[in-house]
Order: sequence, then structure tokens, then C-alpha cells
Amino acid sequence: MLDKKLYFVNNPIVIDLPVTNNTVSFSISVTNMGTGKILRTKLYANPNISTLQYDLSPIISALFKPTDANFANGVGAGVVIKNQIIDVSINIISNTNNGITRAPKNYRIKALRGGEFNTDINIGFNEDINLNLTYNIPIWEGFPLVASATRNLSSVNMLTRVPNYKNMPTKSCNGLYVMFQNIKGGYSAWLFSDYSIKTKTSNTDVIGLNYDIGNRKSKYKTIGVDASFEIDVFDRVDKEYYPYLFSLMASPDIWIYNLNNPASGLDSNKWEQVINTGQSSNIKIEDHVTDFSIKLEYLSSINTKKTW
Repeated sequence: MLDKKLYFVNNPIVIDLPVTNNTVSFSISVTNMGTGKILRTKLYANPNISTLQYDLSPIISALFKPTDANFANGVGAGVVIKNQIIDVSINIISNTNNGITRAPKNYRIKALRGGEFNTDINIGFNEDINLNLTYNIPIWEGFPLVASATRNLSSVNMLTRVPNYKNMPTKSCNGLYVMFQNIKGGYSAWLFSDYSIKTKTSNTDVIGLNYDIGNRKSKYKTIGVDASFEIDVFDRVDKEYYPYLFSLMASPDIWIYNLNNPASGLDSNKWEQVINTGQSSNIKIEDHVTDFSIKLEYLSSINTKKTW
């Protein structure tokens, strides 16, 4: 039974479908009430079981639009993370072997693109929740607060203040502030104490070769090179904040703040999106502190692979 108003869609959302002697199948339709998009499925009953259980989370997840987060003007008041919560209608019809359909069962819930690192199902809420990873939010002097919560169970909003926080030390002058969509569907951030930028270029191809007889020189044209930029960030993290590490490794949306880019010689002085390249880390839970690093890809808009 779905008796909550809002559910985490990244954990199972399971319903029980009672199977009677003449039940043949169940027809399920799920509608995104914001877009009108409908997805349908049909489940066939097993006469040897009295209850069929079905996880709605995959079909609900397919109704989400991509996350729309615009941090061009910062992460403060008024920033709404769009498409993180959808309003869903669920219609279930039981079909019998004599051609009779029983009265449909309907649910109306909201689904949040987020979840918990556990084995629970049907994780739901009737009131707004903070989408933070720890009770005390880490904050660093000189860096914007990154925290978020649901509002009216209908949207995910960035916060300008939080009741519980911990002032964190700035360990170096060469740190990199990384913001990421966390496992709960909100946003969190961590100040890494050090980072490096690795630049890699591809081989170029010669596409034309000419000879300047008068100057006794050979002349050629190339197609330029592809350039990629990989950012390695590092920090030593206390056990209290291990949830930030696990959540960052699984994040689909990562941003960096005020990158000191040696390729351009300038600080960006803004939020820029980077790519999670896939991570692997061995964190010993019994340790009270761990060394942690992560690789991120910086997608520059420059294109040097052209005919020169």
C-alpha cells in the first residue's frame, strides 16, 4: 500500500497485487501528470501464489525528464532544481478469465529522483525533507553554502542557511570546491585540499604535402589535435563525512567552483560542469580518516581539430 505523499524513486516502490482464483492479469498504467506521458505494462498472474509483488520504480523513473540545474548565477536563494520531483498517477486493473475487469485501483503520489544507500523499500515522506548527507552540513569560509530541501513536496530548492552546520578548516590555498548531485536527489559540496590538471592531446594527421621549390621547403597541412583535460582532486576525509565520498562517486551531475586553470592562466570565478568518469575507491570503514581522490573530466568548448 502506498500511503505516503512522496517516494524515493531510486529505491523500490513495491505494490501488492492480490491474485484470486480467476485472476488472469493486471494492466498497469503510470502517468506523469505534469507532461501527460503515459507508460503501460501488463503482468500475468501466477495461480500458485496469492499475491503478486511489482516494483513500480523503473517505470516511474522512465517518466522523468533530465535534471535541469542552472547555477550560472550561483547556488543561493531562488535556485530550483527542475525535474527532480514528478506528480504520478497509477492505475491498476485486474483482468479475470471470464472477461470481467474489476474496479481499478488508483494511487496518486509524487516521486523524487533520489534514494538511500540501503535495502529498504517504499521509502516515503508526508512532509518536506532536507536532502543533505549528514546532520551537520560542512561549510568553508569564503565558499558558498551548498544545501537543498524539498519545498511543498513539489520541488527541490537550494537553501541559503541551515540550522545545523560545522565550520571546516581550509587546508590549503590550492583547493577545489566540488558540488554534486547527491544520492538523495539534492546537492552537496566538498572542498578538496589539492588538485591537478592532466592535459592530453591526440596525434595529428597530415592531409596535404606541398613543396616550395624556390625556397627549397616542404609545406604540409594537418587536421590539428584533440585535447582533453582531466582533473584529479585529493583530500583526507574524516569518517563523519564518508557519505560525501560515496555519494560523489555515484553522482550524475558534478560542478566545480573557481577553477584555477593553468591552460588559460585564469581563474574561472564561476561554477562549471564536469563529467564523472567512473570511480573506484577502497575505503576501510573502520578507519577514522581516509585518503580519497577522484578523477573528473573537464569538457572545454575549444575545438582545435580542424584543417590548418
